[in-house]
Parts: sequence; C-alpha cells; structure tokens
Amino acid sequence: MEKEEKCSSCLPFAPRLKKKVLFVLVLLVIVLWFIYYDSCYLSRLNTSSKLNRVKPFYAPIYNIPLFHIPLLSDKDMTIFYLEISSNVWCLKQGTDLTKSKIEGKCVCICNWFGLDCGIPAAVWKSSFLLEGKNTGVEIRRRKKPRRVIVFFAVDDHYDLLNINIQSAFFCVDLFLTIEEKNHNPSVLNLVKEGYLAEYQSKIMPIQLNKSFVVEKEDKWSVFMLSELWKIGWKRLADFRPDDIFLFSHVSSIISKDILLFLKLYDGFPEPFMFELRPLLFKFWRQMKSNSTNSNLVPFKPVGCTFQYMASMCDYEITNFLSNSCLNDLQHKSFFEKNFWSLKNWTIGNMYIPSGWQCNLCCKSECIKNKIDKYRKNGSTSLPLWYILGNTSVIEHFEKSRFFNKDLSLEIIPHSDLFFAPEIVLNDKQYLHLIN
Repeated sequence: MEKEEKCSSCLPFAPRLKKKVLFVLVLLVIVLWFIYYDSCYLSRLNTSSKLNRVKPFYAPIYNIPLFHIPLLSDKDMTIFYLEISSNVWCLKQGTDLTKSKIEGKCVCICNWFGLDCGIPAAVWKSSFLLEGKNTGVEIRRRKKPRRVIVFFAVDDHYDLLNINIQSAFFCVDLFLTIEEKNHNPSVLNLVKEGYLAEYQSKIMPIQLNKSFVVEKEDKWSVFMLSELWKIGWKRLADFRPDDIFLFSHVSSIISKDILLFLKLYDGFPEPFMFELRPLLFKFWRQMKSNSTNSNLVPFKPVGCTFQYMASMCDYEITNFLSNSCLNDLQHKSFFEKNFWSLKNWTIGNMYIPSGWQCNLCCKSECIKNKIDKYRKNGSTSLPLWYILGNTSVIEHFEKSRFFNKDLSLEIIPHSDLFFAPEIVLNDKQYLHLIN
C-alpha cells in the first residue's frame, strides 16, 4: 500500500498529460485534413485550368429546373486561333496553316476571307459586307467568344436533329428542343434513355402538354417556337446582352462556319435571317422557282441577341418572329444610341447558302408518317394519298407529280462546295441522305 501511494503521489500530472496528448493528436489530424483538402482543391483548379489534361464530364441537364448557362470568360481563344507569327492570329477553320507559317500572314482556304481568314463566304458576299467593299463596316474579332443558344421545333426528322447537334456542338452552347404532347418517339424519353449521351451537357428537351393542329408547317413552327421561348428562357439563368438566340425548325441546318463567325466576331447587324439551300428528300435534290415560299418549307431560321429581344421586342417572341420590332422607331433610335446599329441582315444566297433546308429528308417510314399527319390535319400542301406498290415513297411522289407546277427539282453535284454538312459526308449512317 505504501508503494502504491508513493507512486501515485510521484505522478500527480498523469491525467493532464493524457488530455494534452489527446488534444495534440486531434489538432494534428485536423491540420492534416486541411492540408489534404487544400491540395485536392488546388489540384482540381490547376487541372481544370490546363487544356486537354482531364476529359470533362458531360452531365445531362434535361432534369435541371434552372440551368445556369456556362460563362465563357475563361475560354482559351487558342482553341479557335493560331499565332503563326508575332501578333498575327489566324482562324484555324479558315486558314491554310502550312502556307501561313511560311508567308508569315494568314492565307485563307477556299470560301474564307478577311485578315485572319475568319469570314465565311456566305457572310463575306452578303449585302452587309459586299466582299469588303462596304465602307464604314468593321468586323472585329472578339476577345472572348460569345454564347450561341439554339431553339428547335422538332417533329419526326431525327436524323436531322442528330446532324444539327453533332455538327454544331463545338459552336453552340445550348440546344433547346420542343415537341408536341404524345410525340412518339419522344426526344425527352430518348434523352433519358441515353440518346446522344456525349452531347447531353448542352441539350434541354421540353415536351409541350398540348398539341397544335394547323395545315401549314410554318404556322406550326411559329407556334412551337413561341411556346419554347416562353418555357425555355425562364428555365435559364445568367444571360448576357450579346448572347445570340437562333430560332429554327429541325429540318434547317445552319452551317457550322456561320455559327463560328457569329460566335467569334462583332460588328454585324441584327436581326439576321439565313438563306438556306431548299432541298427535298436528299441533299442533292434542290427545289427551284418559288421553293422558299413553298408550303414544304416549314420555317426559315432567324436570330438576334438577348439585348435585341429584351430592348426592342420586350421579350415578346411573336413580335420578333414577325419582325415587327423594327417598326418601333422610338425603340430603334434608343437602341442604336446605346448599343449598336440595327438592320435586317440575310446571310447567304441561292449560290452561296448559309446552310441547308432539307425538307422531308428522312427514311421512308418517317416520310409516310409525315404524310399521314398532313392528311389527318386536312393539309392540301401535300397529297392526301399515296400508293407505294413496288416503288419507294420518294419515287412515287416524283411520278405522281404532286408538286406545285411552279416548282421543279435541280440535281446538285457531289462536287459542289456546299453539297452537304461535313458530318453527313463522313458518317455512313447518313448515306441514305446523299445516295
């Protein structure tokens, strides 16, 4: 007992020592955890700031109630341009890089123009630029790219929806699609099942809870796009004044060269329209005569900036689609004083189109479904009956000569510089559209 008492009396600090040791250990763990967290955070930032180091994860956005449009303030412009000599930058898409490096200046490839080879032919030869002869016009390269947002009215042209998204994915920052109630197959359901999985970070499909029956396709497209705007823009956040909105039918394919120009340059007027090559069934069957006014053409794409939609049209999409916003001279004067000049601008012409309007460009079953829909709705713009027999749907339509008497077809050779989108020419799944 004496030894125990003596030992106990010689270690009066033992309980406090244990507490101190425990406290030091806990503090050490906390410090180590912060060091680990900080290193992970810095590593993530450093990795994300370096291009092509880590493959980004593209998460689907169809189920996000409010989508914040990604800002492009940190976008590296070397994705689009190459410095071939001191302070001489050339657009990669429009430049012969080998010759440019030899000559020390931008040498443009065919159908590209401008000091940095960034102006495609449809823009260069439009009434706005007049091949560079229009004085007082200055096209300026932006310091950072602007965002391009596309609104699509979708019916049964799924091949063309694929082509639109895959071709324009590099240039477009968001695709919004709208379809009617009970549309089958539904774009929304297809996306949920993995349709275009690698592109879903930019696809927001919206399904309308009602249907709109109308004889003319252009009126249907206007209605659907109006509904898409009313629903869509309220689901988006972080708009910028120079954001570009494009309104289109899925059968319209705007050239990715034109989209790239709109994304990277300033100085062009608005609102803008697109003169597309009017096609029927295939990319080599061009409609002539009054084809652009034909009932077969569902809708001509149009575009403007967010600033124009807000200031000139008061967010009223019907005013924009009818192009009545420019009639308000007081609004126009105020806008031009504070922002930039306004003028209707058509990009492209019948010889140098800004894209393709591929009407009824889908497989036979799709064409039959479209005709059935027209027949059900009482349309007179297409035949109310068809007999297949041993011929294809397309062959029957041609032989039955259902077209307007003023409408004829012209064969476009494969050698044409604007024959079809690059993805159509290079992907075997679209052979039925060019064979």
